[in-house]
Amino acid sequence: MTQQVRAFNFEIEFTPQGEILRGPDRKYFSRDETDEMAAKARAEGEAKARQTTEAKGFASVDRIVANLAPVAAQLSGIAEQLRAEAAEMAMIAARKIAGTALDKAGEEAAALAIADVVRQLKLNPVITVFVAPESIAEVERRSEHLRRLGVGSSISFVANPNAKPGDWDVVWGEGSAGFSRDGVEAAIEAIINARLQDPVAPQLELFSA
Repeated sequence: MTQQVRAFNFEIEFTPQGEILRGPDRKYFSRDETDEMAAKARAEGEAKARQTTEAKGFASVDRIVANLAPVAAQLSGIAEQLRAEAAEMAMIAARKIAGTALDKAGEEAAALAIADVVRQLKLNPVITVFVAPESIAEVERRSEHLRRLGVGSSISFVANPNAKPGDWDVVWGEGSAGFSRDGVEAAIEAIINARLQDPVAPQLELFSA
């Protein structure tokens, strides 16, 4: 029986000087080589992961900045609008509170003020008191009581349609005294308007904590 001849493949290539130029593919590696390749692969993977994470982080920051930049520009205007609205509400509330208080106690305050002025000016024979028409009845009752006590017999009370409940005005030869609800409202409004001239504090400081 004739044996088949098999050609032998030389996997090692030599240089003319006898040095190995190329050898067969290695199927096994030493432990040190394996550890080195694993460390290299791990380092490359970590570097790629860091790059990916940084890229995502940068993209997130870009989106946040892009979204908040217009908000930062609008905050000052919003703060100014809110402050103006708050001032308007404060003015309305102040007028309402002052008006209610004066409606309830204004006539009594006027009567007490009249009594005080009478005590100070009881030697002056000419005193004219201007009161709102709706307050004249209460004031007349108080003045009648004073007359019975022998005080203020020469004092007259005149209804003034321009006066409001709680307003009073006492005029005598040497001067006058009075109280005006319009004056109180004007003073409150002046204070609020002066406060509105203050600069708006930087609103972004709210988010710095």
